[in-house]
Amino acid sequence: MDTASGRSIIHADMDAFYASVEQRDHPEWRGVPLAVGNGTGSRRGVVAAASYEARRFGVRSAIPLWQALERCPDLLVVPANHKLYREVSNAVHAVFRRFTAQIEPIALDEAFLDVTAAAPTIAAATALAADLKAQIRAAVGLTASLGVGSGKMLAKIACDHSKPDGLLAVPAGGEAAFLAPLPVGVVWGIGPKRQAELAERGITTIGQLAGLDEDTARALFGRWGSEVLDLARGYDPRPVVADRDSKSISSETTFDDPLAVEQESEIRAILTGLAEEVAAAVQAEGFLARCVAVKIKTADFRTQTRQRTLLAPSDQAGVFARAALAEFHRWCAEGRAADPRRRLRVRLLGVRTADFILPSETRQLSLFEGLLRH
Repeated sequence: MDTASGRSIIHADMDAFYASVEQRDHPEWRGVPLAVGNGTGSRRGVVAAASYEARRFGVRSAIPLWQALERCPDLLVVPANHKLYREVSNAVHAVFRRFTAQIEPIALDEAFLDVTAAAPTIAAATALAADLKAQIRAAVGLTASLGVGSGKMLAKIACDHSKPDGLLAVPAGGEAAFLAPLPVGVVWGIGPKRQAELAERGITTIGQLAGLDEDTARALFGRWGSEVLDLARGYDPRPVVADRDSKSISSETTFDDPLAVEQESEIRAILTGLAEEVAAAVQAEGFLARCVAVKIKTADFRTQTRQRTLLAPSDQAGVFARAALAEFHRWCAEGRAADPRRRLRVRLLGVRTADFILPSETRQLSLFEGLLRH
C-alpha cells in the first residue's frame, strides 16, 4: 500500500492562544506565569489557558484554579475575554482563506487546511506553511505552530511536535518511519485503556502496531481494525471538511486528562466559558438562537449530544450556559440509570447553538402572538 495520499494537509494551532492574546495586549504580563480562567470569581474556577511560563510549573488547561495556584503561587490569573478571542480568531481565519477555501475549524485557535490545489507536493506545502506562519504573525502579532503531512493525523502530530512557534513537515513516503517510534496513544482513538491492553501484548510503539496483520488488528479493534492499521502505517484518507454550515455555531475543548462528572465546579466553569465563546459569535452574526446543545465525548471515545429548545430566542451566554449544564446533567442521570457502577468521565465538552432567527423576526412573532391573544 502506498502510504502517501497525494494530498498536502496543514494543521495550524495558535500557541497558548488565550494567554498569548492577553500577553500581547498587556506587555507587562510578558514573561510572567499567566493563566486565563473561567469562573475567576472564586478558586473553584478552571484554567482555560496557560502561558508557557505557567506550563513549566504544571499549570495547564482544565485544571481547577486552586490547583494551579498551589503549583505556581505567583501565577497571575486573568478573566477570559471570549469576545476578544473570537475577534482574533476571525482575523486568523481570514489569513487562512488567503491560501485555501478548504478549512476545517477544530477550535478558535486550531484548524486543518487542505492546500493541495496550491501546493501539490509536501515540499511546496512546507514553503506555503512558512508563508502562512509569517502572515499570521503580521496580522495578529501572535505565533502559530504548523504541521504538514499527507493526512490529517500526520499533520496534527507534526504540529504538536513543533510547538511552540514551529513548523514540521513529514516528507511524502516517510510517513510510516516518522510514526514508528511514537507511542501508540498518539494514534487517534487509542485511549489509556486500549494502550494498557496493547502493552500487555508488548505493543507500545506505532511501529509495532503497524506490524500487526489484519486478522490480529480485527481481533483487537473489531471493525475498526483496518482503519487503525492504516493510520499506524501513515495512510489517512479522511478529507478536510470545509465549514460551510452556517446553521450552527459551536465551541468545544478537549482535556489532557478526562474529568469525572463529579467535578461539578470545573465542568460548570468550562461550559460557562464555552457558552461565552459561542454567545460572542452569535452576537457578532446578529442572530438569536432557539436551540442549545451540549456535546460530550467520554473517556472511552463515545460521543453523544443532548439538546433543548429555549423558551425564548437568545444571544446571552448565561442562557446558553444554563441550558448546556442542564442537558449535561440529563446525560449524567441517563448514564447512571443505565449502569450505576459505571464511572462517567469526559474527554471533551462542547456547546452548540442552532435554529437561528434575526431579532426583527422575534418582534414580528411577538406582534403576531399579541394580535392572536386579542
